[in-house]
Amino acid sequence: MSKKDPVIARWSVNGLFYPGKIAEQLRKNAYAIKFDDGEKSTVTVKNIFRLNLEKEEELIDEYERREEKLNDEHIKHVEKLNTQYERREEKIIDKHRKQIDRDEKVRELRRTLRSLERALQEERELNARLQTRLRKMLKEQEEAQQRRPADIRRTLVVPGD
Repeated sequence: MSKKDPVIARWSVNGLFYPGKIAEQLRKNAYAIKFDDGEKSTVTVKNIFRLNLEKEEELIDEYERREEKLNDEHIKHVEKLNTQYERREEKIIDKHRKQIDRDEKVRELRRTLRSLERALQEERELNARLQTRLRKMLKEQEEAQQRRPADIRRTLVVPGD
């Protein structure tokens, strides 16, 4: 490490790492660090991490590329899931529409059946009235035929009687 190299070093007051630059080498294993906030401190080599800004920029670029790729993959995955969800939803809606159509057809058939049952009942009632009238007419006709011979006999003058 050399003077003005950017580093991350542990500040002895609170034990946390902060950015700074090497001010000078004090011993073989210790450096004077000037932190970015203006403070200075002596820090041992084991508590200093040298920053390689070029490498850091490459890592950031790589990270951003990977993040973009993951975002694209995530978007594609979400779109695929949405498409699958929409298809399933359409199938469910279609199934319910068909069921509603069947239910409506059943209701219509029931209405038609009730209408036919009423018409049949009216037809039976009419038929019963007609049969009653027909029986009455037949009875009247029989009675008329039974009266005719007697009426005819009364009106006919038979010689010798």
